[in-house]
Amino acid sequence: VYAVKCQGYAMLLRAICMIVLCFSGRSVAVAQLNAEQHFERVMKNPNIQVEGQVTGEGFCWHAAHAANDFVTGYLAFEDTAWLDQAVKYFDWLVGVMAEGPDGYKGWIGPFIYDKSVWCDVHVGDAIVCNPMLRFAEVVLKDEGLSAQYGEAANRYVALAKKHLIEKWDTRGTWHK
Repeated sequence: VYAVKCQGYAMLLRAICMIVLCFSGRSVAVAQLNAEQHFERVMKNPNIQVEGQVTGEGFCWHAAHAANDFVTGYLAFEDTAWLDQAVKYFDWLVGVMAEGPDGYKGWIGPFIYDKSVWCDVHVGDAIVCNPMLRFAEVVLKDEGLSAQYGEAANRYVALAKKHLIEKWDTRGTWHK
């Protein structure tokens, strides 16, 4: 009975994901693409094309825009190709991080409100790390997925612990 109930919940979750994909504006296009096509479309966004490692807050907003689609695609279609493309995209995002003077990495570039100031910002880090952590949450709770994607999931968790939580806490910008 429990297994049937869980299978029913899984079917309900897939149905909800499909409804969300089909009725949420830009996601209609996502539902029509396979994982690889979606990755290629995301990478063609001119707002995430970086010169060297110049990124910044504006880059983060654009990079995060479609980042959750990879996990949503996996949940909707149960096709691990979506997780493969998530790793490809997330690893690319990590690869364009730059190291600040204090040794912490971030998406450093022009501040969105004053282009003369170069920095990384709380929100930028958070909105790019969040889809990576969602990926980790999905992967690490499933033994089969964990065997295949656990290393990547653990890398993203470690990245968020050090270069999001620890960084901003060490910089004295976290207050209850």
